[in-house]
Amino acid sequence: MQQKYKTREEYLVASDILLNERVFNKVGITSIPANVVYSCSFATTGNRIGAKHITLGQCFDPSCSTDKANFQIAITPLLDDVLKVLATQVHEKIHKIVGLACGHKGAFPKMCKQVGLEGKPTATYAGPELTATLQEIANELGPYPHSALDTSERKKQSTRMIKCECSECGMVVRASRKALENGPPHCWNLDHGPMDIVA
Repeated sequence: MQQKYKTREEYLVASDILLNERVFNKVGITSIPANVVYSCSFATTGNRIGAKHITLGQCFDPSCSTDKANFQIAITPLLDDVLKVLATQVHEKIHKIVGLACGHKGAFPKMCKQVGLEGKPTATYAGPELTATLQEIANELGPYPHSALDTSERKKQSTRMIKCECSECGMVVRASRKALENGPPHCWNLDHGPMDIVA
């Protein structure tokens, strides 16, 4: 299938219009804020494959940006399955419509159900009818111009500071590896002596 869009952001802007028409307007939701910009970028949390919780999308209120002008919706670069991308976009658009103060409660789960998202409000997925609509949109837009990132092999940053603990009173301090080359620190209580290097 021919690639119609060069960037992920162009694709998401185009899909935003079709989602309004074919998902939201279809069930009578017409009051949708138009001031939104998209990015394919990591959320503020949950960015490591294999982690207990992975954040697929995040919506930021206009008050979070310096110009206070637009909602900003981020779709994770961990996704390249277009149906999951679009379902995530629907989820984040609902946050924008009902207001971020709702979180995943109140009007949020109600609208999720209304448009065809299923599952827990914090981890929704497209039900059968919504999936069919998203597939139609995906067919019209062509391929999502993105190749998923794999962060599973990304090494965690090693701890710079090493924990040292007094076995007598439990006092804890942290010291650099370089500092510990001279031996462990002493407890502030001079009667307790050198601390144990814990980790």
